Amino acid sequence: MYSDGSERDCAQQTFEGFPPPEEGEGYSYSAGFGYLGGPQEGKGRGKSELQIQEIHRQANILGFAILLSIFLSNASFFLLTRLFALLSSGVVIMKNGQVLTNQFLHYFIRLLVYLAQIVIPYWVVSCLNGFRLKKGLPRGPVKGRILVPCTFILLAIGIVGIASANVLGGLASQLNIRFVSSAEPAITSAPAYLLYFLSLSAVPAVVEEVVFRGVVLQPLRRFGDRFAVVVSAIVFAMAHQSFVKAPNMFFVGLFLGYVAIKSGSILTTVVLHFVNNALSLVLATLQTAVSASTYALVQNSLFALLLLLGVFSVAYLSRQDSAIFAIEDYEDTNTLTTKMVAFIGSGGFVISLCMVAFLMASQARIL
Repeated sequence: MYSDGSERDCAQQTFEGFPPPEEGEGYSYSAGFGYLGGPQEGKGRGKSELQIQEIHRQANILGFAILLSIFLSNASFFLLTRLFALLSSGVVIMKNGQVLTNQFLHYFIRLLVYLAQIVIPYWVVSCLNGFRLKKGLPRGPVKGRILVPCTFILLAIGIVGIASANVLGGLASQLNIRFVSSAEPAITSAPAYLLYFLSLSAVPAVVEEVVFRGVVLQPLRRFGDRFAVVVSAIVFAMAHQSFVKAPNMFFVGLFLGYVAIKSGSILTTVVLHFVNNALSLVLATLQTAVSASTYALVQNSLFALLLLLGVFSVAYLSRQDSAIFAIEDYEDTNTLTTKMVAFIGSGGFVISLCMVAFLMASQARIL
């Protein structure tokens, strides 16, 4: 129990959205672990061991969610295409198993598959962790003085990520390896383009922020904010299951996690995510509409401008607060390295990591 109310209030403010269990004999707060319940809990074990044990549990839960997501991405696609083939002439299943769809149904099925593979697994995670969106999501307002510079910084990070993807692709080609992705059908109708935009830009911005900066990141903050940001970025990158995009997704995940914590606003990260996705889709659309030389000129000019604005934005935020990019953790029972080793070395997470690596390797083709 707390000796006075002030310590309890401080703990509740530090871990907003994670209220303590019901008052009872023996409840205490342990820095880096959270609320320990009951006088017998952890008897004979130190706080360090308890924290590592709980980190293993979280790693296994998230590993299970990643595996479930992979299963659902395939199972839901199989079931939905068969269902729509029965209901509509717009979906045809060939004898060799190939699926032919019209533009609109292609993106509609894709959107349903995406929602199934993201929402269901991480809803399970939220249930297992007792995480409630209503209380657990950071609900601070969107502030323009934070949003505008952070937008330019995120876009600059995305440009660096594109460069890293090109480097990885170039290195792979030197080894006579090419990584392939599924081809998208040409879009010729306004409804299909609207659904394409929603399924690849607007919906992921909301869903992925609620999941990765909410359901995943927030419960992990009791082990330290730096740990939570790094782990949520790793899970975010793994969820995209792309070898060449993995570095970009990881660094984007790091920055969005940082913004979620610093701003205290999930709406801010949703807007950032949406702008980043929308720009990528606009460039992809432009690439198909103009000549290669015109597109290269527009892209290189835009990238140079965004990189410059990103550098200026970093300088602006640093001028406002010299410690703006630092995440201060409270005194903890284990180092960040110890916690990361415990997380990555957990059985469930290792299995999911191997599965994602296998899926990435399956994208490789020998030239």
